[in-house]
Amino acid sequence: MGDEMLHYLRKTGFILMGMSLLVALPLFAASVETLLKEAREKAYSKDYTAAIIIYDAILKKYPSNLEAKNGKARVLSWAGKYDEAEKIYQEVLSGYPKNIEAQTGLADIYAWQKQYAKATEFLEDILSRDRKNRDVLVRLARFHMWAGEKKQSIFYSNLILKIYPGDRDAKLIKRQAQEIYTFEFYTGYNYLRISDNPSGYNLYAGIRYLPKTQITMYGQIDYLDKYNEIDGRGLLGGSYQISNKYILSSEMGISPDAEIYPRVFGWIELSSPVFPSAAISARVFGSQYKVVDSYGISFAGEYYTFGYVSISPRVTFSQTEFHSGGKASDTAYMIKITKFFTDKDKIFAYYAYGSESYKAETIDLIGDIDARTYGLGGTFFLNPQFGISPFVEYQDRSKNSEFVQFGIELKWRS
Repeated sequence: MGDEMLHYLRKTGFILMGMSLLVALPLFAASVETLLKEAREKAYSKDYTAAIIIYDAILKKYPSNLEAKNGKARVLSWAGKYDEAEKIYQEVLSGYPKNIEAQTGLADIYAWQKQYAKATEFLEDILSRDRKNRDVLVRLARFHMWAGEKKQSIFYSNLILKIYPGDRDAKLIKRQAQEIYTFEFYTGYNYLRISDNPSGYNLYAGIRYLPKTQITMYGQIDYLDKYNEIDGRGLLGGSYQISNKYILSSEMGISPDAEIYPRVFGWIELSSPVFPSAAISARVFGSQYKVVDSYGISFAGEYYTFGYVSISPRVTFSQTEFHSGGKASDTAYMIKITKFFTDKDKIFAYYAYGSESYKAETIDLIGDIDARTYGLGGTFFLNPQFGISPFVEYQDRSKNSEFVQFGIELKWRS
């Protein structure tokens, strides 16, 4: 009887243990699914820190959970931590070379860093296995559009519309691709009213080369009538994307025998993002005028807030050396706020305060003029090719002097 009871208890124990496991496994699974859902919700609400904490908790218990790995990498990329995200995606692909989420995640990272060729390489690999993958086709159309590759972007947009008629993303991308223009011709007129001197004006015209690649360039000629003096000037400028994190910009100009313009001037600037919504830059500059040399350095930042608004402060330190002897130091501060409606249409306002050195009545005496400047303007494209940029500026200078400037620039893209 004792043996039968022992056998019964053992049998019952194994059954109960099995039932417990059957109940526990779904509970563990449900717990992971709940955590993954919570992490996704945190990520979509831009609470990236909380999302990463949840993904880390899952990976601590389930180190091989692909959804948690890809999810963490995705959140890191949204937070601008591209190197960390890329490392996780590469780790996933080392074990699962055809994992679509990791491949598209890497493609996004490269595209956001303007490495469009590397991005499309991953997408083409997926497309070779799944020719109707809508997400991949949309990315290809969009990334080619971002790269300024009009023909390729329209090709993939049309392919999407053939497979998925009426697709909204494809329609939008195709319309944006059709508006890609490599050159922008512009001309402008500025009228300057000076309270204690004759009024003046400035005419200018130029061309910008905007291929949406690593290099942009522009050239411009100016005609200036100010203080009863007439000057002409030519300038060249551009930018070059050195790497994913650094952009180098520069401008130089000449105005031989100028009375108002600097006869030679130039500046060079290095800028870099510090996180996805902010960037900083440093600039060195120098100018040689008829009677003075000026050089210095400035530091600036740009921060994108909610509602497509950017805030851009700048501080400038300059040294002025007069050819007849003597030198002075000046400082200027500026803040500019820009509201973007699209990538082309915007309005802006700015305020600046600074000092400007000048030669006083005797050769060894240098004075300063303080100036407060208020400006307002914008850019508006009336159609994809034609735009206007009006602005107005008021400058309140010490010594009872005021400047008021009105201007308008016309743009034509082709």
